[in-house]
Amino acid sequence: MKTSRFVLLVGVILGLTHSANARIGETVSQIMIRYGNLGKLKRFDGPAITDPRAKKGTPRTPDVANPDAFKSAEFEYDGFSIGVTFHQGKSAREEYRRIGAKLSEKLDDKDVEALLQANSNGKKWTQIEIHPHGRGWVREDGAQAGFTENHAFFIWDGGKLRAAERAEKENKATAPTGF
Repeated sequence: MKTSRFVLLVGVILGLTHSANARIGETVSQIMIRYGNLGKLKRFDGPAITDPRAKKGTPRTPDVANPDAFKSAEFEYDGFSIGVTFHQGKSAREEYRRIGAKLSEKLDDKDVEALLQANSNGKKWTQIEIHPHGRGWVREDGAQAGFTENHAFFIWDGGKLRAAERAEKENKATAPTGF
């Protein structure tokens, strides 16, 4: 009995430490759990649960039952402000900035390495020089990372979700009909 409790406790701890890293492609629910439960949801653009008893000015509660309706969310987590852009209910772009940092301040190399590692999905990132914002990275599967013009660090799926959506629409349009 004690052994099974220990194994369960270790599993929970590993799960919590694993969930401290972001992942492009996670669902709205996964992102809300990752940042909303462990951090602080600042704002979101998506459906909300309506509570007629709530006082005016009470923060809205995200309704994750309709994930495709979500466009974006912003969180504060572990010293970062994190902006997430969703496409078809999945994280397609995440932008990171240190809370309290000036707009001219970029993340340090240690933070960048940690974010790239968290978003590696077992694939290698290659550093490239890009203009005009300096360094950038491309992952083997086409995902991209770099700095925005206001020095926030971003990781983007490289347009894979939109490309998959286009391919699905094209397949439906060319599918044979009839019997």
